[in-house]
Amino acid sequence: MPYLSTQNYLDYYSNSFAVQPVTVNLPNSADTYLSQAAATTNFDTSVVLSIGDNAGGTAIRRAWIKSDFSAIPAGRRFVSAVLNLNPDNDGSSNARTMSAHRCLRAVVSNQATWNVFSTGNNWGTAGASNSSTDYNGATALGTMAVSASPTIDVFLQMTFTAAGVAEYQKLYDGTYTNNGIILFVDTQNTDRINYDSLDSTTANLRPFITVTYVL
Repeated sequence: MPYLSTQNYLDYYSNSFAVQPVTVNLPNSADTYLSQAAATTNFDTSVVLSIGDNAGGTAIRRAWIKSDFSAIPAGRRFVSAVLNLNPDNDGSSNARTMSAHRCLRAVVSNQATWNVFSTGNNWGTAGASNSSTDYNGATALGTMAVSASPTIDVFLQMTFTAAGVAEYQKLYDGTYTNNGIILFVDTQNTDRINYDSLDSTTANLRPFITVTYVL
């Protein structure tokens, strides 16, 4: 290394260790949805995540997703997180607000149904509906407005709040077991929209969460 004055030396090392944000897209490691109209059916291999209520009957649906954090080295701090969902099919007649909450149950993706989160283990309230035992109702990771007629194949984005980012980070750093996230809309009446899932045949339409982190 060439000779550096004291000031240049300090500037050099200050710049070398400056915190540089890094942005990555985290895919789902698993996902599925729960259907009230098919309370014992598992939808792990479905190419869509169905959220809301189908018109013409009581058929509330909620989605569960689990992030794959392997692309982020240990010990990083999240500064932002954005959920990206691609509308695949519109069965809605009403605008709604979608919420994301940390799941409290050890969901098994290829076993979960409206009635159970894994074989032989019931949700506190069917459909992952209990805000104390099934999902953390105290803190929403984020919310987003979903129109009655979203544009198909144009991603919708849910920006997590500061509190939501802090909560989501705890799934990555092991403070909480990564039991994934529950997604649902607020009214659940004639507002069902299908979004591409991890199993979508079109890879670039699959859901992901964009995370920006620093050292």
